[in-house]
Amino acid sequence: MGKLTSSIPRSPLNSLLLHALDMDHYFVNTHAQPNGDHEVHKVGCYYMPSDRKYLGQFPTCAGAVLEARKHYAQVNGCKHCAKDCHTQ
Repeated sequence: MGKLTSSIPRSPLNSLLLHALDMDHYFVNTHAQPNGDHEVHKVGCYYMPSDRKYLGQFPTCAGAVLEARKHYAQVNGCKHCAKDCHTQ
């Protein structure tokens, strides 16, 4: 936990808020890669595309990939920022 969050007293509500602070924002590329994949990226990724759709805030890339699959049949995590969800 970071400096900011370590000084917050523990309570159920504060735990929820701290969990939200730990989540990342994810986007999916609206243009498929040559192999047909629509890649999921985390905010701050060097390879973040300019043509993208916001997916939401998730604690891991797995939730973001599931959300992206609601829009595209073929989805993959970026091998740089969503390594745990990259399958190729």
